[in-house]
Amino acid sequence: MKRLLLVFIFGFAVFALSAQQTEQEAEEGIPTEQIEAQEQTEEQTEIPESYEATEAQEQVEEQAEQAKGLSDEKVQELTMDAKSWSGQELAISKSMTIRVDEDEMAMNQGVNNGVSLTLPKANAKKAATVWKTYSKSFKARTKKVKGSDEWLSDDARLLDVSDNSVDVYATFDDSGEGSVATVWFDLGGAYLNSRDHREGFGSAIKMLEEYAAEVGKSVAEDELKAEEKTLKTLNKDLDKLERNKDTYEKKIEDAKKVIAEMEANIKQNTIDQAKKTEEIEQQEDQVRKAEDKVKEF
Repeated sequence: MKRLLLVFIFGFAVFALSAQQTEQEAEEGIPTEQIEAQEQTEEQTEIPESYEATEAQEQVEEQAEQAKGLSDEKVQELTMDAKSWSGQELAISKSMTIRVDEDEMAMNQGVNNGVSLTLPKANAKKAATVWKTYSKSFKARTKKVKGSDEWLSDDARLLDVSDNSVDVYATFDDSGEGSVATVWFDLGGAYLNSRDHREGFGSAIKMLEEYAAEVGKSVAEDELKAEEKTLKTLNKDLDKLERNKDTYEKKIEDAKKVIAEMEANIKQNTIDQAKKTEEIEQQEDQVRKAEDKVKEF
Protein backbone atom coordinates (compact mmCIF):
# COMPACT_ATOMS: atom_id res chain seq x y z
CA MET A 1 0.00 0.00 0.00
CA LYS A 2 2.81 2.40 0.88
CA ARG A 3 4.63 1.50 -2.35
CA LEU A 4 1.55 2.34 -4.51
CA LEU A 5 1.02 5.62 -2.66
CA LEU A 6 4.62 6.70 -3.26
CA VAL A 7 4.43 5.80 -6.98
CA PHE A 8 1.21 7.77 -7.31
CA ILE A 9 2.68 10.84 -5.56
CA PHE A 10 5.87 10.70 -7.60
CA GLY A 11 3.94 10.35 -10.91
CA PHE A 12 1.63 13.23 -10.05
CA ALA A 13 4.63 15.44 -9.23
CA VAL A 14 6.35 14.62 -12.56
CA PHE A 15 3.12 15.24 -14.45
CA ALA A 16 2.56 18.63 -12.77
CA LEU A 17 6.15 19.70 -13.37
CA SER A 18 5.95 18.72 -17.07
CA ALA A 19 2.68 20.58 -17.55
CA GLN A 20 4.12 23.68 -15.89
CA GLN A 21 7.20 23.63 -18.14
CA THR A 22 5.07 23.20 -21.29
CA GLU A 23 2.86 26.09 -20.29
CA GLN A 24 5.86 28.32 -19.61
CA GLU A 25 7.47 27.44 -22.95
CA ALA A 26 4.23 28.09 -24.80
CA GLU A 27 3.96 31.51 -23.18
CA GLU A 28 7.55 32.34 -24.18
CA GLY A 29 6.84 31.41 -27.84
CA ILE A 30 9.22 28.50 -28.10
CA PRO A 31 8.65 26.55 -31.34
CA THR A 32 6.81 23.26 -31.00
CA GLU A 33 9.64 21.36 -32.77
CA GLN A 34 12.17 22.64 -30.22
CA ILE A 35 9.90 21.66 -27.36
CA GLU A 36 9.50 18.13 -28.73
CA ALA A 37 13.27 17.77 -29.20
CA GLN A 38 13.84 18.95 -25.64
CA GLU A 39 11.27 16.45 -24.31
CA GLN A 40 12.98 13.61 -26.19
CA THR A 41 16.33 14.58 -24.63
CA GLU A 42 14.75 14.68 -21.18
CA GLU A 43 13.20 11.25 -21.76
CA GLN A 44 16.63 9.84 -22.68
CA THR A 45 18.27 11.24 -19.54
CA GLU A 46 15.31 10.89 -17.19
CA ILE A 47 15.54 8.18 -14.52
CA PRO A 48 12.69 5.71 -14.91
CA GLU A 49 9.74 6.46 -12.70
CA SER A 50 9.57 2.92 -11.38
CA TYR A 51 13.25 2.96 -10.38
CA GLU A 52 12.93 6.23 -8.49
CA ALA A 53 9.75 5.04 -6.80
CA THR A 54 11.38 1.78 -5.84
CA GLU A 55 14.47 3.52 -4.48
CA ALA A 56 12.34 5.99 -2.56
CA GLN A 57 10.24 3.17 -1.15
CA GLU A 58 13.36 1.26 -0.08
CA GLN A 59 14.65 4.37 1.68
CA VAL A 60 11.34 4.87 3.42
CA GLU A 61 11.21 1.20 4.45
CA GLU A 62 14.82 1.34 5.65
CA GLN A 63 14.14 4.43 7.74
CA ALA A 64 10.97 2.86 9.10
CA GLU A 65 12.87 -0.29 10.01
CA GLN A 66 15.59 1.76 11.69
CA ALA A 67 12.96 3.69 13.61
CA LYS A 68 11.29 0.41 14.59
CA GLY A 69 14.64 -1.00 15.66
CA LEU A 70 15.33 2.02 17.82
CA SER A 71 11.85 1.74 19.27
CA ASP A 72 12.27 -1.95 20.06
CA GLU A 73 15.70 -1.26 21.56
CA LYS A 74 14.23 1.49 23.72
CA VAL A 75 11.37 -0.76 24.82
CA GLN A 76 13.81 -3.57 25.54
CA GLU A 77 15.96 -1.16 27.58
CA LEU A 78 12.96 -0.02 29.57
CA THR A 79 11.61 -3.52 30.16
CA MET A 80 14.82 -5.53 30.32
CA ASP A 81 14.45 -6.18 34.02
CA ALA A 82 10.83 -5.15 34.26
CA LYS A 83 9.59 -8.32 32.57
CA SER A 84 7.54 -10.77 34.54
CA TRP A 85 9.80 -12.94 36.62
CA SER A 86 7.11 -15.55 37.21
CA GLY A 87 8.44 -18.97 36.37
CA GLN A 88 11.96 -17.84 35.48
CA GLU A 89 14.55 -20.58 36.00
CA LEU A 90 18.14 -19.78 36.92
CA ALA A 91 20.97 -22.30 36.77
CA ILE A 92 23.00 -21.94 39.96
CA SER A 93 25.31 -24.85 39.21
CA LYS A 94 25.41 -27.97 37.04
CA SER A 95 23.31 -29.81 39.59
CA MET A 96 21.08 -26.99 40.87
CA THR A 97 18.41 -24.90 39.14
CA ILE A 98 16.06 -22.60 41.01
CA ARG A 99 12.71 -21.13 39.99
CA VAL A 100 12.15 -17.42 40.61
CA ASP A 101 8.71 -15.81 40.87
CA GLU A 102 7.80 -12.16 41.43
CA ASP A 103 4.34 -11.39 42.75
CA GLU A 104 2.26 -9.51 45.28
CA MET A 105 2.32 -11.68 48.40
CA ALA A 106 0.93 -11.39 51.91
CA MET A 107 3.29 -10.66 54.78
CA ASN A 108 3.07 -9.00 58.19
CA GLN A 109 3.13 -5.53 56.60
CA GLY A 110 0.25 -6.30 54.24
CA VAL A 111 0.27 -7.51 50.64
CA ASN A 112 3.48 -6.34 48.96
CA ASN A 113 5.68 -7.18 46.01
CA GLY A 114 8.20 -9.91 46.78
CA VAL A 115 10.34 -12.56 45.20
CA SER A 116 10.05 -16.27 45.89
CA LEU A 117 12.56 -18.89 44.89
CA THR A 118 12.46 -22.66 45.08
CA LEU A 119 15.37 -24.36 46.81
CA PRO A 120 15.58 -28.03 45.80
CA LYS A 121 16.76 -30.57 48.40
CA ALA A 122 16.90 -27.89 51.13
CA ASN A 123 14.21 -27.98 53.80
CA ALA A 124 12.89 -24.80 55.41
CA LYS A 125 15.17 -25.16 58.43
CA LYS A 126 18.25 -25.41 56.21
CA ALA A 127 17.12 -22.42 54.09
CA ALA A 128 16.53 -20.28 57.20
CA THR A 129 19.86 -21.26 58.78
CA VAL A 130 21.80 -20.33 55.65
CA TRP A 131 19.83 -17.07 55.32
CA LYS A 132 20.74 -16.01 58.86
CA THR A 133 24.40 -16.58 58.05
CA TYR A 134 24.22 -15.00 54.60
CA SER A 135 22.35 -11.93 55.88
CA LYS A 136 25.38 -10.97 57.95
CA SER A 137 26.75 -9.52 54.70
CA PHE A 138 23.91 -6.95 54.90
CA LYS A 139 25.50 -5.52 58.03
CA ALA A 140 22.16 -6.01 59.77
CA ARG A 141 21.03 -8.25 62.61
CA THR A 142 18.50 -10.79 61.43
CA LYS A 143 15.83 -11.76 63.93
CA LYS A 144 12.42 -13.38 63.99
CA VAL A 145 9.44 -11.04 63.72
CA LYS A 146 7.33 -11.42 66.86
CA GLY A 147 4.13 -13.37 66.24
CA SER A 148 5.19 -14.23 62.70
CA ASP A 149 7.18 -16.80 60.74
CA GLU A 150 9.11 -13.99 59.07
CA TRP A 151 12.73 -13.05 59.57
CA LEU A 152 13.68 -9.37 59.45
CA SER A 153 17.06 -7.92 58.56
CA ASP A 154 16.56 -4.37 59.81
CA ASP A 155 18.34 -1.45 58.09
CA ALA A 156 20.28 -3.72 55.75
CA ARG A 157 22.98 -2.07 53.66
CA LEU A 158 22.39 -3.17 50.06
CA LEU A 159 23.97 -0.38 48.04
CA ASP A 160 23.43 -2.16 44.72
CA VAL A 161 19.72 -2.34 45.51
CA SER A 162 19.17 1.06 47.11
CA ASP A 163 21.22 4.02 48.30
CA ASN A 164 19.21 3.95 51.52
CA SER A 165 18.98 1.22 54.11
CA VAL A 166 16.53 -1.58 53.35
CA ASP A 167 14.34 -3.69 55.61
CA VAL A 168 14.51 -7.23 54.27
CA TYR A 169 11.77 -9.67 55.24
CA ALA A 170 11.99 -13.40 54.50
CA THR A 171 9.97 -16.56 55.08
CA PHE A 172 10.87 -20.18 54.50
CA ASP A 173 8.38 -22.99 53.90
CA ASP A 174 8.83 -26.67 53.16
CA SER A 175 7.67 -27.67 49.69
CA GLY A 176 7.95 -31.17 48.28
CA GLU A 177 11.57 -32.33 48.47
CA GLY A 178 12.81 -28.79 49.04
CA SER A 179 11.56 -25.43 50.25
CA VAL A 180 10.44 -22.00 49.06
CA ALA A 181 12.10 -18.82 50.28
CA THR A 182 10.11 -15.60 49.90
CA VAL A 183 11.87 -12.26 50.28
CA TRP A 184 10.49 -8.71 50.44
CA PHE A 185 12.67 -5.60 50.17
CA ASP A 186 11.10 -2.62 51.95
CA LEU A 187 12.75 0.47 50.46
CA GLY A 188 10.84 2.80 52.74
CA GLY A 189 7.55 3.82 51.20
CA ALA A 190 7.74 1.20 48.44
CA TYR A 191 8.63 -2.42 48.01
CA LEU A 192 11.24 -3.41 45.45
CA ASN A 193 9.76 -4.51 42.12
CA SER A 194 11.07 -5.07 38.59
CA ARG A 195 8.76 -2.47 37.08
CA ASP A 196 9.76 0.59 39.11
CA HIS A 197 13.26 -0.38 40.29
CA ARG A 198 14.85 -2.03 37.27
CA GLU A 199 18.52 -1.84 38.29
CA GLY A 200 17.90 -2.44 41.99
CA PHE A 201 15.70 -5.42 41.22
CA GLY A 202 18.39 -6.93 39.01
CA SER A 203 20.90 -6.55 41.84
CA ALA A 204 18.46 -8.16 44.27
CA ILE A 205 18.05 -11.14 41.94
CA LYS A 206 21.83 -11.47 41.76
CA MET A 207 21.98 -11.36 45.56
CA LEU A 208 19.32 -14.07 45.83
CA GLU A 209 21.27 -16.17 43.33
CA GLU A 210 24.29 -15.89 45.61
CA TYR A 211 22.13 -16.91 48.57
CA ALA A 212 20.76 -19.88 46.63
CA ALA A 213 24.32 -20.88 45.79
CA GLU A 214 25.16 -20.83 49.51
CA VAL A 215 22.12 -23.02 50.17
CA GLY A 216 23.17 -25.41 47.42
CA LYS A 217 26.71 -25.51 48.79
CA SER A 218 25.43 -26.25 52.30
CA VAL A 219 23.16 -29.01 50.99
CA ALA A 220 26.04 -30.45 48.97
CA GLU A 221 28.29 -30.35 52.05
CA ASP A 222 25.61 -32.17 54.05
CA GLU A 223 25.32 -34.76 51.31
CA LEU A 224 29.11 -35.13 51.29
CA LYS A 225 29.13 -35.63 55.07
CA ALA A 226 26.36 -38.22 54.74
CA GLU A 227 28.22 -40.05 51.99
CA GLU A 228 31.45 -39.92 53.98
CA LYS A 229 29.60 -41.29 57.02
CA THR A 230 28.17 -44.12 54.91
CA LEU A 231 31.64 -44.83 53.53
CA LYS A 232 33.05 -44.86 57.06
CA THR A 233 30.35 -47.33 58.15
CA LEU A 234 31.07 -49.54 55.15
CA ASN A 235 34.79 -49.49 55.94
CA LYS A 236 34.01 -50.47 59.54
CA ASP A 237 31.86 -53.33 58.27
CA LEU A 238 34.68 -54.45 56.01
CA ASP A 239 37.16 -54.31 58.90
CA LYS A 240 34.81 -56.46 60.98
CA LEU A 241 34.41 -58.96 58.14
CA GLU A 242 38.17 -59.14 57.72
CA ARG A 243 38.63 -59.73 61.46
CA ASN A 244 35.95 -62.42 61.38
CA LYS A 245 37.71 -64.06 58.46
CA ASP A 246 40.97 -64.11 60.42
CA THR A 247 39.11 -65.70 63.36
CA TYR A 248 37.51 -68.32 61.13
CA GLU A 249 40.82 -69.15 59.50
CA LYS A 250 42.50 -69.50 62.90
CA LYS A 251 39.73 -71.78 64.08
CA ILE A 252 40.14 -73.86 60.93
CA GLU A 253 43.85 -74.16 61.56
CA ASP A 254 43.20 -75.13 65.17
CA ALA A 255 40.59 -77.60 64.01
CA LYS A 256 43.03 -79.09 61.52
CA LYS A 257 45.51 -79.62 64.32
CA VAL A 258 42.83 -81.25 66.45
CA ILE A 259 41.79 -83.46 63.52
CA ALA A 260 45.38 -84.50 62.90
CA GLU A 261 45.81 -85.26 66.58
CA MET A 262 42.56 -87.21 66.67
CA GLU A 263 43.54 -89.18 63.58
CA ALA A 264 46.83 -90.10 65.25
CA ASN A 265 44.95 -91.09 68.38
CA ILE A 266 42.67 -93.29 66.29
CA LYS A 267 45.61 -95.09 64.80
CA GLN A 268 47.20 -95.58 68.20
CA ASN A 269 43.86 -96.68 69.59
CA THR A 270 43.60 -99.32 66.88
CA ILE A 271 47.04 -100.66 67.80
CA ASP A 272 46.24 -100.57 71.49
CA GLN A 273 42.97 -102.42 70.87
CA ALA A 274 44.81 -105.17 69.01
CA LYS A 275 47.30 -105.58 71.83
CA LYS A 276 44.57 -105.57 74.40
CA THR A 277 42.63 -108.21 72.47
CA GLU A 278 45.70 -110.38 72.45
CA GLU A 279 46.19 -109.93 76.20
CA ILE A 280 42.53 -110.83 76.73
CA GLU A 281 42.92 -114.04 74.77
CA GLN A 282 45.98 -114.96 76.76
CA GLN A 283 44.19 -114.22 79.98
CA GLU A 284 41.24 -116.32 78.91
CA ASP A 285 43.65 -119.25 78.56
CA GLN A 286 44.92 -118.58 82.05
CA VAL A 287 41.32 -118.57 83.36
CA ARG A 288 40.53 -121.90 81.71
CA LYS A 289 43.62 -123.42 83.19
CA ALA A 290 42.66 -122.15 86.61
CA GLU A 291 39.16 -123.60 86.19
CA ASP A 292 40.65 -126.97 85.26
CA LYS A 293 42.64 -127.04 88.47
CA VAL A 294 39.53 -126.32 90.50
CA LYS A 295 37.73 -129.19 88.79
CA GLU A 296 40.48 -131.59 89.89
CA PHE A 297 39.17 -131.46 93.48
